[in-house]
Amino acid sequence: MAEAHDSIRFLNDKRRVLVVDDEPINRELLGMILKDSYDVVFAKDGAEALETLREQRDLISLVLLDLLMPNIPGMEVLHRIRIADEYQDIPVIVASADLSQEIQCLNIGASDFIQKPYPEPGIILARVRRAIELFETRKTLQSAERDPLTGLFNREFFYSYAEQYDHHHKEVEMDAIIIDISRFSTINERYGKNFADGILRRVGSNIKEIVHEAGGIVCRREADIFQVYCPHREDYKALLDFISTGLTDEKDATFKVRLRMGVYACVDKSLDIERRFDRAKMASDTVRNNYTRNIAVYDDTLHKAELYNAKLVEDFQTAIDQKQFQLYYQPKFDVTGDTPRLCGAEALVRWNHPELGMISPGVFIPCFENNGLIQAMDHYVWHEAGRQIRAWKDALGFTVPVSVNMSRIDMYDPNIVYTVLEILETNRLEAADLHLEITESAYAEDEEQIIETVRRLRAMGFLIEMDDFGTGYSSLNMLSSLPFDVLKLDMRFAQNSASEGKDKYMLGVVTEIARHLGALVVTEGVETQQQLEVMKEAGCDIVQGYVFSPPVPAEKFETFLTDAKTHKDSINEERTREIAKTEQGFFTSVFRWWEEHVRMSMGKASLIFISIAFLAAAALYLADSLVTSGYQHMERASERYILAQQSSVNLETGSDYLTEKVRDFAVTGDIRSLKDYFQEADVTRRRNHAVDSVKTMLADENSAAYKELAEALSLSNELMNLEYRAMKYVLASGDYADRDIPPVLKTEGLTEAERGLTPAELRAKAVQLVFGNEYKEYKQKIFEHTKQCTQELLRSAEEDRTKLSGHMDLLLFVQTLLTILMLLVVLVIVLFIIVWIRNPLKRMVAMMRANVTVTPAGAEELRFVSETYNSIFEENRRTHERLTYGNMHDALTGLYNRSAYDFMKNDLDMSRNALLLIDVDKFKTVNDTYGHDVGDLVLKKVAEVLKYSFRSKDLVFRLGGDEFVVIMTNVSNSMREQVKAKIDQANVMLQKPNDDLPPTSLSVGVAFGDRENPDGDIFKDADTALYRMKEGGRCGCVIY
Repeated sequence: MAEAHDSIRFLNDKRRVLVVDDEPINRELLGMILKDSYDVVFAKDGAEALETLREQRDLISLVLLDLLMPNIPGMEVLHRIRIADEYQDIPVIVASADLSQEIQCLNIGASDFIQKPYPEPGIILARVRRAIELFETRKTLQSAERDPLTGLFNREFFYSYAEQYDHHHKEVEMDAIIIDISRFSTINERYGKNFADGILRRVGSNIKEIVHEAGGIVCRREADIFQVYCPHREDYKALLDFISTGLTDEKDATFKVRLRMGVYACVDKSLDIERRFDRAKMASDTVRNNYTRNIAVYDDTLHKAELYNAKLVEDFQTAIDQKQFQLYYQPKFDVTGDTPRLCGAEALVRWNHPELGMISPGVFIPCFENNGLIQAMDHYVWHEAGRQIRAWKDALGFTVPVSVNMSRIDMYDPNIVYTVLEILETNRLEAADLHLEITESAYAEDEEQIIETVRRLRAMGFLIEMDDFGTGYSSLNMLSSLPFDVLKLDMRFAQNSASEGKDKYMLGVVTEIARHLGALVVTEGVETQQQLEVMKEAGCDIVQGYVFSPPVPAEKFETFLTDAKTHKDSINEERTREIAKTEQGFFTSVFRWWEEHVRMSMGKASLIFISIAFLAAAALYLADSLVTSGYQHMERASERYILAQQSSVNLETGSDYLTEKVRDFAVTGDIRSLKDYFQEADVTRRRNHAVDSVKTMLADENSAAYKELAEALSLSNELMNLEYRAMKYVLASGDYADRDIPPVLKTEGLTEAERGLTPAELRAKAVQLVFGNEYKEYKQKIFEHTKQCTQELLRSAEEDRTKLSGHMDLLLFVQTLLTILMLLVVLVIVLFIIVWIRNPLKRMVAMMRANVTVTPAGAEELRFVSETYNSIFEENRRTHERLTYGNMHDALTGLYNRSAYDFMKNDLDMSRNALLLIDVDKFKTVNDTYGHDVGDLVLKKVAEVLKYSFRSKDLVFRLGGDEFVVIMTNVSNSMREQVKAKIDQANVMLQKPNDDLPPTSLSVGVAFGDRENPDGDIFKDADTALYRMKEGGRCGCVIY
């Protein structure tokens, strides 16, 4: 157990233990015991303990809890910890001298109980360590058996517990129930993953709450599907209503989560547990998209359907081997011109069962999807479609692209690219011959992986069609990020298109979006001429449906090809015209004439536009600089105006304040008024600061304002001398402490006559000085001179602002003109790009995709590219098929060659594959004895045996000489015996030939991607195994 404990520790990190005890000596004692092994934190009462837990929930590994504490008792703390979900992973050891409390504590949820006085330190450490280990082990086990999002069982553990329940409750009737969230992917896309996860958690919590009351178990099966196994009940509606509690949004009345339920009541316990829930799922699927019912119970009808599906599954492989599946082809017509033209077909599979007759794909396709057979079905269709396209090419020299469907499971196949590439190479086709249809719903789950697979397929040249668009999975925002070339509308668009209203409007919106994304629009299910006209009016490019033809067998579809071949040249010309008409109007016609007749290189045009743009930018920069400078001057003028007003106010208020204080001192003799006077005069200095501010604005000493200010300052100084004299009289009339008398009032004493005056006379004299007419005249003159100064300043500042405002109007007008000029330059550049580059390039690409020659237009460089493309177009077309097949295949055996091996091995995920290196034993002896012709036949025989012995999805290569390689896909080391059996089978076939060829054998070295103790890359280890095989006597295999 200690080893397990150590295995989950993070390097030297210590677990944190919370010690809760109101006695300091106990906290100190436990801290001394634990500190070497644990990081110890303390709490002196229950309230502090709960607060510490809240703050350090993710750090605390164990709580050592005392029972007898103030505030919140230990028993209450224990109870709160155990009922709180966030503390379920934290064990609690109770320490108490009251042994009678032990049982109650353990019942509440304590992990252990330690009696006080404390035992030996070693015992405490052992119990702490054991409690932490047990809880961490339990947490690890729970994380393995639980869904991390909802906390419910995962599917595997759920099935295991269900089987245990049945074993112990054999007589109890049980129900298997499926709960599914309708259109959950739409919720995910519309409201975001976090919101959708919250819905899943709420549903899981509701199910768990009500089911646990009935004694059942719950799991999250996958995505938005939940499974319930519980004793039989009848109140399914009440159950579903409770589970739906809290799934509406009070703020959004349109939002509502709809659940559906499938029930397999009173299950047959002879069936394995998975079959029981498959039946419940089958019932649930019957109410999918049903808005009147959301509960379904598995019954006899579903049972018969299950037996029918079982028959289909059982007969599947036989049907594949006997080619009971037949491909029908429904033509697609380009309706963008006046006359519909054949432009493709969709391959649709039908099953002509020898006993059941013709079976609808609507029956067997869902069956195969549910039973894991759809991928094999798809591969069969792809191979048959490829073979048929090749047959048409050989017979008619002409064909059209055929679309085949790809299921979501195909998109998860890491070898999907090589599977379809092999079909092309086997039938000597091009990627343009086979279009791939992927349903809209496939993009909705595991979006990133699906998109990456689609991008790889597009990189190989395949055209991707998004099938069944409009079934409700994609948002418009999501649509812009998905890689596709064709948007194929669900047939409901066609069925609802004839009615006026929002359905018809939505059709137009979708086609406009597709046009914006550069995608073609295909509408399937068009049955009437009226629907066809609506599709054409809405801007659909291609139409498929009974209005032209139902799906027909290959021999009947050949009639469409024959008619189309007759008009092949006119079809190409029409396609060219249609490409040119993607944009219409007067300006487009002018642009087309300009780009076709005016010749100019991009270099020359760039030089002209760069020169014009540089001159316009320089002029605009100069205008911006002048405007900025003007704003700065206006700002300074405004600041001067504001500063002049503030200075005037400060000068007046400061002077008035001094007058108030000197008069107060003269009347009352209060020394505080004297101190306030000198505080203002020497420290605050509002009058002085105002004067300094005004001086900074008066640069010209000869100005009238400056003279007014100088006169005001001179009078102010005389006034202050008068005030000082009055203050001296007051000081002389009283008994003032020397420390309270400012120095300036000590410098000059009173005259002899003044010293002879009484205190009352001195004070009267002081009052006369500061209240007399002379004092008032000084104040009035100072005020008038100051007012004249500030008014002059305000007038000057206002004149500057008015003058600058006029200049700014002119500068802004010039700046606007230059900005318009710059925009015109940019517009001309954009028009040049559109006329000489974008439009011609867009048409060039479209014509190249349509496999027609390109009309030279636009810039000289694009004309050169067009002419070069046209000169090599026909030559590439003639040689492409031969080069594609020959470069990837061995000429003698038809297997993939070394070039194909080098290309594929770097792009395969070898961690899930096996590599087999194969040598033909004593092949040189065969050549020397029988000759090279026989040796070549032996190599062909080996190739046939390898292809027969291995699966169709395994890749077989001949590297050269007698060296072969097999890459087995999706295998693991657990399949060692199966691989050995395949090699033994191949050697038996080669050693006992049924023809005239000499017997031979194979030596094989095998390395699995998940092999134990790899010594190097997989090729090196396989080569090591092959060397050991040869040393051991040949004819067999060694697995590394």
